[in-house]
Amino acid sequence: MAFPRRYLGLLLAGALGVAAPAGAHAQDSKEFRGRVLATPALAGLSVPVLTLGGFGVDSAFAGDSMLAGWSSRAAAITRFDGILGGYLTDNAPDVKWVLPDALRRMAKRAPSIVPDPDRLGHQIMSSEHVRRIPHPLSSRLRQLVAMSDARQVFIPSGLLLSRDSTGTVQAELAAQLVDARLGDVLWRTYATGKGRSPDAAVRAAIATMVPPELNP
Repeated sequence: MAFPRRYLGLLLAGALGVAAPAGAHAQDSKEFRGRVLATPALAGLSVPVLTLGGFGVDSAFAGDSMLAGWSSRAAAITRFDGILGGYLTDNAPDVKWVLPDALRRMAKRAPSIVPDPDRLGHQIMSSEHVRRIPHPLSSRLRQLVAMSDARQVFIPSGLLLSRDSTGTVQAELAAQLVDARLGDVLWRTYATGKGRSPDAAVRAAIATMVPPELNP
């Protein structure tokens, strides 16, 4: 069973009762429109990349050895963070990506100032109804960017893995780019990728957001 893309945010964040603040709208940004992230607009900037937020797996995968490395939320976060970080570094090298491991080191050095990047609660951003960063996530992200000389933050807020009748794996990924200082959502997408393994499907989904040919 495949998860229709329009349900991704609902499954990962809807149960939390997330809604847009009354009268709030994301800041319009000509640089960040459409499903492809315009990484050239971020060239030379420090951009923290959060760890994976929500994670879900279709019940058809239960007990499947193909899920090795994705069998728990903790394992999936480690696996996904490695794939995403490597892809961004290789395919958008002009951006100064501050990857999750670096954020964790920052938090350990200054635990009273830098929030734990593994406990931000950013999976709520998966919902398409979230027009601005809600509290307390907004204040946590402001703390984070203040210590990383940044303003924009890339948020992989949710991932769902499913498989069709042919055995093909489908990864559906919710991601956002936000202005942490103003609390605005600059860009968001629900990307889908398919492959013969979860790793391949995840890479394919990421590639629809940051196509290699756009960032040679």
